[in-house]
Amino acid sequence: RCASAFHADLFSLAFKGKGALATFPVASPFTATRFPDTFLRVESEINQFRAWMNLKLHVTVPTVYKVIYDAETMVYYERIFSLIMKVRLVANSIEKLWIARSRLIMDRMFCIIRHSMHFFISNLLYYLQVDVVDSEYSAFQKAVSTATDFQVVLKAHKNFIVNVLRLSLLDNSSIQEGIERILQVCLRFVAVCRLLHHSEEAEYNQDIPEGNRRNPKVHGFAASPPIYVPPEEFIAIQKDFYSQVTFLFQIMRKVDSRGFMFRLDFNGFISKVAMDLTINPLK
Repeated sequence: RCASAFHADLFSLAFKGKGALATFPVASPFTATRFPDTFLRVESEINQFRAWMNLKLHVTVPTVYKVIYDAETMVYYERIFSLIMKVRLVANSIEKLWIARSRLIMDRMFCIIRHSMHFFISNLLYYLQVDVVDSEYSAFQKAVSTATDFQVVLKAHKNFIVNVLRLSLLDNSSIQEGIERILQVCLRFVAVCRLLHHSEEAEYNQDIPEGNRRNPKVHGFAASPPIYVPPEEFIAIQKDFYSQVTFLFQIMRKVDSRGFMFRLDFNGFISKVAMDLTINPLK
């Protein structure tokens, strides 16, 4: 009955042009200067994602519980929620690229980039959700179950919040900015792949009788004309992704983030791919 007194709302704030999602390029200079129509279409696709990248959780807390869930604590919960939701959105978008089963899955560069992004983002999500939140919440529940007075509960809850912030490095602006930039590259990759998939569907519809054409709303593609995406855009995305990941790892090595690093670069996979592509870039 106590839990029913809480009320939670999920809403999205309008994108205000702040942070890495605003400053990081929508497409490569090559695409922007030589293929302005493609640039505008990529920008349009990314803007659709941005509407979901600023989700906020607003919880109305009954007065009696505000001794635990004060204003500062709720800001921390909101920050944790927003970070995990952003990562989950990107992970889901990358996963859908494979499910789409377009001709892209036959392209070696697409497969390497998608697999590397999926590896990094899924491990980041697992670390935040399981290694940090779930693990610390279990410790918090254990402390509460053995608490002898209310002050012990307050201390356990405070420790839970502090540990989640510390392990997720939410207070490290350099690391959070690095993660944001990687998320932006991933969204750019998803946007480009979606455009190519839409073009495939549009070409398919042009080659068959009108009565047998696929419905864009049913099959999840835009009813827009095919658009050309230059191969140089994939090369630029590949370069940007690995350079941003390498830069993030360099920052993380300067702080106490061994568990974080171990999960993100498990078995040195990302580092090996980045080094191999530096020596022998795909073309």
